[in-house]
Amino acid sequence: MSQPNSLRNQPPPNSPLKQRQHGFLQGLAGLMAKRGTPLPPSLTGIPSPNYDPSASVWTIIEPSGEVGSFRLAGKDIDLFKLWGLVYQHGGGLAVTNANSWGSMLHHFDLPEHFPEVQANGSTSVATMLSQYYMALLHPFEEMYKKNIQEQQKKAQLSQQQRQGGMPGQQFPNTIALGRPGPGMPNIQQQQAMRSTGSNSLMAQVMPPTNGMGQYPQMHGQNRPSSSQNPHQAPGHESHSASTPSEIDPLAHSVESNLLDQDIHGIKRKHDQDDRDLKRVRQKTGNLCQLTSSSYPKILMSMTSDSTTNIQTRQSSQPPSGLSRQQSSRRKIEYVPLAREVQTHGGRDLQAIDTEWHNGVFKRPLREINDWGVVDIDCLCMSIRSRLSVELSYALTTLTVLSTMRGQSPGAGFPVYQCADLLDDVLDLMEELAFGEPEKSTIIKGTDGDLRIVTNRELVSMVQDTQGLPFASLDIHQGPEGPSLGPQQRPGIIIMTIVNMIRNLCLFSDNLEFLSSHPRLIDMLLRLCSVTRTEGKPPAPASNNITLSDLLVIRKDTLNVLMCTAGFTNLATSLSSPTTIRLARRTFELCASYLVDPTDALSPLASVQLAGLPPNANRKPPALADMALEVFTRVSQIDSNRQVIAKAVTSEKLFLLLTNLVHRLPVVDADFIIMQRDYWLSFVEKLVMAIYSLVFLAPYELKQKIKADRRLAFKNMLLRVVQKFLGLQAHDGRISFAIVARRAIEAMKLLDKAEELVDTSEPTMPVLSFGMGFSDDNESASEKGTGMLGGNRDVAWSLLMTREVLQDEVFFNELDSMVRVEYQ
Repeated sequence: MSQPNSLRNQPPPNSPLKQRQHGFLQGLAGLMAKRGTPLPPSLTGIPSPNYDPSASVWTIIEPSGEVGSFRLAGKDIDLFKLWGLVYQHGGGLAVTNANSWGSMLHHFDLPEHFPEVQANGSTSVATMLSQYYMALLHPFEEMYKKNIQEQQKKAQLSQQQRQGGMPGQQFPNTIALGRPGPGMPNIQQQQAMRSTGSNSLMAQVMPPTNGMGQYPQMHGQNRPSSSQNPHQAPGHESHSASTPSEIDPLAHSVESNLLDQDIHGIKRKHDQDDRDLKRVRQKTGNLCQLTSSSYPKILMSMTSDSTTNIQTRQSSQPPSGLSRQQSSRRKIEYVPLAREVQTHGGRDLQAIDTEWHNGVFKRPLREINDWGVVDIDCLCMSIRSRLSVELSYALTTLTVLSTMRGQSPGAGFPVYQCADLLDDVLDLMEELAFGEPEKSTIIKGTDGDLRIVTNRELVSMVQDTQGLPFASLDIHQGPEGPSLGPQQRPGIIIMTIVNMIRNLCLFSDNLEFLSSHPRLIDMLLRLCSVTRTEGKPPAPASNNITLSDLLVIRKDTLNVLMCTAGFTNLATSLSSPTTIRLARRTFELCASYLVDPTDALSPLASVQLAGLPPNANRKPPALADMALEVFTRVSQIDSNRQVIAKAVTSEKLFLLLTNLVHRLPVVDADFIIMQRDYWLSFVEKLVMAIYSLVFLAPYELKQKIKADRRLAFKNMLLRVVQKFLGLQAHDGRISFAIVARRAIEAMKLLDKAEELVDTSEPTMPVLSFGMGFSDDNESASEKGTGMLGGNRDVAWSLLMTREVLQDEVFFNELDSMVRVEYQ
């Protein structure tokens, strides 16, 4: 598992390929030891007495579990396979000039980039692979090519001498090209045995066989095919495979792509051949001298500049041509060159990413103990100073304190003991957002009987404006002006304060204090308001916040209201404009998440609208669930209902009621989803909100609800009652009966609407929530107008259920709507 590359297609230990690989590693180790840079024995498997791990330049190489391999980017790289692949493409310099190192990666399952920047300042795996090759194998490649060229030349000169220097013979025949005839001794083998020095080392590593070197087919790949003239093919390519021993030894481990060539002799002058050979010998010697001293240092330093300079000097030399020409049949393969884009908009993305990673680790988050003892009075003075440094310290400290939890559950930072601190924070927020306190009169365009701007509309406007080209260059409401100087945008400070208030509401000890604060809820709702002017899209009421900021503030405010709704009492003064404004804004904020026709769908359809596959574990929309929670808890108290009935118009009540009815479950799949607790809770809140809206509706609106056939209020609630009473809870609870009872109570309010036609006062006396309308005498029977008279079969089956029979009030209310009484 840890070495997938080294174990893939691995030959048997005694195979010819394994023997050649051992000979290759032995020659590589001997060459490097002779150069004074012995390789580690763990890499080659050849012991080296001169190897010193403490002073070796090869300590940067990560060893592998297999002999002849090293680790790069988590993969094993076989040296023998790498050398064969690069030699097929013309050698290391040819691959570098053609920018083809990236094509070598898939042979070793290497990724294109490292996860982080390496010591050479790059994340490219191909660049690192090229540097490893040029340091480890390029000296061996140069010595191998030099040995082959010298053997070829000696064989040619010897063959010309045997021909006796015939005048008309300017090129050796087929036999002189290295192909021995019948009964003729192998000249190339004799010349190879006479080679000395480095040639004798190469001859020992790769003994010739049948007139060829150990890598016969690779002799024809002695030059890069992309940078050499077809008429300058070397003569030793005339060798042809005739026996199994002459097959390419790398065929088992390297995917060869050798070209089929037809060798024909082409006349050329001997003096031109001699000049070409001299030029080739001179340039090859220069390359060997350069790489001998530079490439181990390149691997040690891993700097891209030195490698680029060396490769530039080497690529500037013209390609070397050999002595003879031949006509060949070539397969041209076009490899597209892809430039690695490292900049965007004139910015160096790699440099930015490097600085970002370095900066993150240099500045860790401070611990709570670093603050020491915090003086609340000093925080108040810092906020009042309005200095950037002081405000930054005070708001950061308060944000951290707001998240601290106490020893007991529900305990946290006691903001109820710091009333002055909260007042200073609200003063700062009001000053940045509006500049002055709100007047008692209602500003036209922010409240009133205009339509409700939904949350989906605000999100769509943000996406449309911010998704345009050059959107950041447009001047819009809320950005930081040049007059502010190097300080935070006011919208950021406002959102920080709102976030801090939301954190404080998570602790039950602070809820009663925050809900009864005379300015907190009113100021948060003022921030959530939207101005609507003719000919312009909706905009935040504060000029210092953007639409994106408004979405965040509305969501945090909804969380604050959800926590404090149980302690909110709007009936402090029924005639106060502030109370009316507070009730209207609370209703509009909750309705903005519920009245959009696109979102007002049944449970299954809402899941499909989100683009998610049907799944029983999908939860209801979070924002709609929070909005229902806030509205049902605020409208649960009768005194709050009286204020809401005066503050909200009938049109808005009917709009919200219509969309809530559209969210009720309809098909059988919806009721299957209802068996989950979170969906059951969501539908229960829907029915309770419908009950509150019917309770708040005046007589005319109740008549409209009853007569609206498109709404089908009675049929929708009756189906909900029928389905929920038929469901059986697995744990034996009566959770489904609660929803059915609330639905019957809502229908009972409409059934008794004709008895109360006085709309100057609330249509019903003050009731405890959850109780249907009944006379003062509890023993008296319920009276109705027969709303369910057309559905007697369904109603009688409901009356016979266990949940209805066990609840007397539930039974009487349902029975009164079935009976048709004449007076």
